[in-house]
Amino acid sequence: MKNGLGAGGGGLGARILAAIGFALVIGSPAAADSVFDHPATAAQLEKDLAPAAATLRKARTLRGAYRQDKKLHEVPKPLVAEGTFLFARDVGILWRTATPFASELAITRDQIVQREGDGTTFRIAATQQPGVRTVAGIFFAVFALDFDALASQFELFSRPLQAPGSWELGLTPRAAGGPVRDIVVTGRKQVDRVRMTGNDGDVTDIGLRDARASPDPLTADEQKLFR
Repeated sequence: MKNGLGAGGGGLGARILAAIGFALVIGSPAAADSVFDHPATAAQLEKDLAPAAATLRKARTLRGAYRQDKKLHEVPKPLVAEGTFLFARDVGILWRTATPFASELAITRDQIVQREGDGTTFRIAATQQPGVRTVAGIFFAVFALDFDALASQFELFSRPLQAPGSWELGLTPRAAGGPVRDIVVTGRKQVDRVRMTGNDGDVTDIGLRDARASPDPLTADEQKLFR
């Protein structure tokens, strides 16, 4: 076992570093005519996004497929990774990448673990990096649409989209000093897309599809993946 971060796994190692920056970032002025022109409060979002929030709060797990497009400002072609994800309330989030490289990324409140296809494991414990708990809390809040938790870390913005029942949520971190400009979350019955834009021009865009919410807990085998 190694301590540190790998560069493999279809850009997942880079995503760990980007995620840790969530706790330290602040939004810069957004472009005109965007979600960031529509400030919102947690109470307002509880009302406007009630159907989606109610569905997710009843679920103990959320499973589906994902595609990540990472656009680096110095690289003309996006880096693409695809696989499946598993969100377990109060447990963690597991990203299982199938292409371009097999790997797993597990995020819990206690640690972030990346397992490569060859069995190599990279681990960041919360005792080593206090930001791990903040990163996990933000992921949990986004997937569960916990607006009070999000409001404690972010300025909130929201607007409806053209498709019936569709919505867009904007987040600009309250804390200063980090590399990320803003986060945009879109969805309908649940979260469908998360896009993070950096102050350096890098964009990480994660699309979720075929998501299935379930009131059932993790299986014994799935629980092992978070240990």
